[in-house]
Amino acid sequence: MTATDEPQRKSGPVRWLRRSLRNLRQLVLHVLNLIGRYEFTVLVAMLVILLAILAFVAIAEYVSDGASQRFDEGILRAFRRSDDPVSPLGQCGFWRWAVTLLRLAALRC
Repeated sequence: MTATDEPQRKSGPVRWLRRSLRNLRQLVLHVLNLIGRYEFTVLVAMLVILLAILAFVAIAEYVSDGASQRFDEGILRAFRRSDDPVSPLGQCGFWRWAVTLLRLAALRC
């Protein structure tokens, strides 16, 4: 037999790729089997999780671009007096209670 007649052996990277694809195929089949058992419940749960992740990413991008700055400042101004922006609206007892609660939360950390 000459060198050209011998069957080509698969090299290391090719063998690794085949093994990885086989493992990926088994994982996908396992997930599809799981979905098949609990079809509707799993599909709805996956959809809710996917939508929550997409909503978080969209809101995070919107906020990081600074597009919500005007809205945020408007909300903060809504809880302040128009004649004195330093003073918050509402009774002083509520604000003292809120500050005390925040201080207690800070002490727990």
